[in-house]
Amino acid sequence: MLTNLLRIIKYGFLAFRRNGWLSTATLSIIILALLVFEGLMIFNILTKTALDTLKDKIDISVYFKIDAPEDQILQIQKSLETLAEVKSVEYISRDRALDIFKEKHKDDPAISQSIAELNTNPLLASLNIKANDPNQYATIADYLDKADFNT
Repeated sequence: MLTNLLRIIKYGFLAFRRNGWLSTATLSIIILALLVFEGLMIFNILTKTALDTLKDKIDISVYFKIDAPEDQILQIQKSLETLAEVKSVEYISRDRALDIFKEKHKDDPAISQSIAELNTNPLLASLNIKANDPNQYATIADYLDKADFNT
């Protein structure tokens, strides 16, 4: 058995040496095919990751009038959370929206000065809604178009 294995290896190297160019070309083609296959797999993974990242950034923002009562906004939030299409609902109050705006524009003195001169909060309360699947945003928008949500 060991003698047969040694003969196979010996004749394999002999054939490789006799047909050097053919063997080198064959190995080069195999290596290139494997590299192309690996490149396609990496491209597939990167594409899926990029799509998942973009899907996570999509959301619907619903803004409410300044005089909308907070308990009614929270009631709408709870009704949205019961929908199967909704992944999450985040409530942003007027004060928190102002804090986020100030933090985002802290390096711009013109905007900071403008906000300071207003003496009131010009921003509105909102709900940020994320869906499980981007195709479900139309269903959520239809649900929000109901007459009892006109606040």
